[in-house]
Formats: sequence, C-alpha cells, structure tokens
Amino acid sequence: MTEGYSGRSLFFACIGDTAVNNWDAFMLVLALQNLCVTAVHRPIKEILEKKKKEHAAALAEGRPAPALSGSSDIRSLNMEDFKDAHQQVYQAAIMLPGDA
Repeated sequence: MTEGYSGRSLFFACIGDTAVNNWDAFMLVLALQNLCVTAVHRPIKEILEKKKKEHAAALAEGRPAPALSGSSDIRSLNMEDFKDAHQQVYQAAIMLPGDA
C-alpha cells in the first residue's frame, strides 16, 4: 500500500465526502473485500485450468503429468482481474433475494 495511507484514509478516499451510517460503511467494506478477494482468485483459477488441460492432454498422449505449479507461476494482478471481479460481484449482488 502507498506509504502514508492507512486503511481508514483509503476507505474515506473511496467514499469521498459522502456521509454514511455504520451499516452503509460496513456494507461498503464487505463489498470492497469481496471485490479484492474475487480479483485475487482469477490468476490462480487460470493456472488451475491450464494445469487441468495439460494433465488431460498428457494422459491422452501417454506422457507423464506436467510438474506442479509454484508461486512463481502466478502472474500479477491487472485491471482486467478487477473488471472481471466487479462483474462477478455485481451479478451476485443483483441476484440477492429480497432486494427487489
């Protein structure tokens, strides 16, 4: 995180000067947490899908299974990860029961 930014100041940077009650603040924090966790999972999911395909191809061709992935195989996050995560979180949120 950028030096000088506390979690509190980052939170208020996200909501600006908007006055929010405790429930709204809590829900915003949960939404941001869900967005970040979903984005972080995308590169890992890509590796798992790639390894699954490689394993199936190796089995079909009678080759040994590929080596396991390590932490060095995980790519850095990018803006597409957050855009995809936003779409997933948004879709899940609009499908919540009782929010009509």
